[in-house]
Amino acid sequence: MTATLVHRGPDGVGHALREGCCLGFHRLAIVDPGATRIPPFANEDESVWTACNGEIYNAAELREGLEARGHRFRTGVDTEVIPHLYEEHGCDFVRHLDGMFAVAVWDERRGRLVLGRDRAGWIRSGCVAT
Repeated sequence: MTATLVHRGPDGVGHALREGCCLGFHRLAIVDPGATRIPPFANEDESVWTACNGEIYNAAELREGLEARGHRFRTGVDTEVIPHLYEEHGCDFVRHLDGMFAVAVWDERRGRLVLGRDRAGWIRSGCVAT
């Protein structure tokens, strides 16, 4: 699956093979290029996974608030704020993101795939139960 994405990022490939879903990612390291972990990223108990293409401009601000509320992070990569935002806001997490992005979130507990994107300043999202 990810072989078709190799042109999108030469800085590593990551997979999350979960019950009911597989997320794959090729990374172009712009934010935190020294990170040893490659997306997809998960929340603390690995029940929410995400892959994101793009950049989250307000990731540092979001991370600060999430850390203050007890969330733990493993890297400095901007994408890692997404599973934690989803935990707090459900499908409305995309309304908190400032940037240019396309994102997939897998909620293992609910068997739900959430897709969101920012397009020309308008945020779109959708929840799909599998």
